[in-house]
Amino acid sequence: MEWEADAPYCTFQIPYQGGSLTGRFFLNEAALSKFPLSWVRELVRRLPELDRRGRTFLAAQAGLGTEGLSLEWFAVHPDRTMRLCYIRGQDQQMVLFDRDFSLCSEDRQPALTRPEGGAFLAFVLLEAPAWDPDQFRRDLRDLYGIPCPHRGGGI
Repeated sequence: MEWEADAPYCTFQIPYQGGSLTGRFFLNEAALSKFPLSWVRELVRRLPELDRRGRTFLAAQAGLGTEGLSLEWFAVHPDRTMRLCYIRGQDQQMVLFDRDFSLCSEDRQPALTRPEGGAFLAFVLLEAPAWDPDQFRRDLRDLYGIPCPHRGGGI
């Protein structure tokens, strides 16, 4: 890839999980220079987590198996929303994230607010007797794509 300072986007490769991953910012060089560096660092730090959450979302919400699915590229828009693109053969799937790294849909609504299907029961083994129920709900939502609204009583 050759560098074009006035191109409407900046494309680059970053090392990722033993290979490389293509990234693209839909900003020219001048606009990208004003982009918050702290947010970019957080994106790079959280990329494996976002990849895992994207795969979980595709499996749980879109009903897709993740076998053979590979993260091929990601794109960041000027408002800091982003897309992760997964490819398997000729099939391509996109997962959208909002600027705070939460999953979202095309209309910018949280992607996991309206679960399809029924309730389920699960048992969780805790590592320690003390735990934070609110953090547990956030982890279920953010790490595994399981919505867990608080309805009072219990967790």
